[in-house]
Amino acid sequence: MREVQYKVKYQTNSPLRSFAHLETAMLPSSTPPHPTPMVAFSAFTRGTGRSTLIAALAMRLAQSKRVLVVDTDLTAPKMHTLLGLSSSSAKITLNDFFVGLADLKDTLNVLQSHPTGALMLISASDDTEQVAFCLRESYRVESLLPPLHALCKRENIDIVLLDMPAGLSDTTLPVIALSDALWVVMRLDVRDYEGVAVTLDVTRRLEPRPLNLVVNLVQGHPLEDVERQVSSTYACPSYALPFVAPLTGSLESEQRLHSLANALLKQQKIY
Repeated sequence: MREVQYKVKYQTNSPLRSFAHLETAMLPSSTPPHPTPMVAFSAFTRGTGRSTLIAALAMRLAQSKRVLVVDTDLTAPKMHTLLGLSSSSAKITLNDFFVGLADLKDTLNVLQSHPTGALMLISASDDTEQVAFCLRESYRVESLLPPLHALCKRENIDIVLLDMPAGLSDTTLPVIALSDALWVVMRLDVRDYEGVAVTLDVTRRLEPRPLNLVVNLVQGHPLEDVERQVSSTYACPSYALPFVAPLTGSLESEQRLHSLANALLKQQKIY
């Protein structure tokens, strides 16, 4: 079998190099750990299956933990669809909070309740006018923190999963800075290799936090080999997954998701 190569080639004229020198003065002064662990999921490019993976993890974690998913991808929100919440049901969204039209507690949607767990969602609006407004205007992600802490305390949330837009920008960096841990989702695609390296490099310049890689949608390669080579290349724990679905998947994908969920909880000391 042909060996998969995961080499990252830095070019001196690469536009990605500029991200490694981003000023961090604009980032929030509040740093983790937070009373309720906040875990961010990032991807440098679109099409990695990041949001689908978050939805799949959230549904499985919610069987025994109280899980809150926050969709901060205001330009291309997907979590409400993946978690089965219709646009008409999500009448108050994170967009309303950011423009001062609603309190954060009013944006909460309880999707599932179990004897020892629950799944809750703060969704973003997919209304074309609101999406266009978010593309034109900036919003301060760090303004989420105080009301989010209060909401987590009120609802006894065990863990918060943060979805965010793809790439590195003045929108995604504050979410990374606020997180207790970062999980970077990638594919075995040349477009991802250098972008992931830069994302990890920038994150390591912030306050220390656990960094993890998820190689998603792997086909044609042994998952253990992928994990070993990616972990060695990027110097952080790596997990390889085949295709995963929010509700049900193959036996292999279910076993992998179960292991990933356990690793996430163990890393945040949630038992």
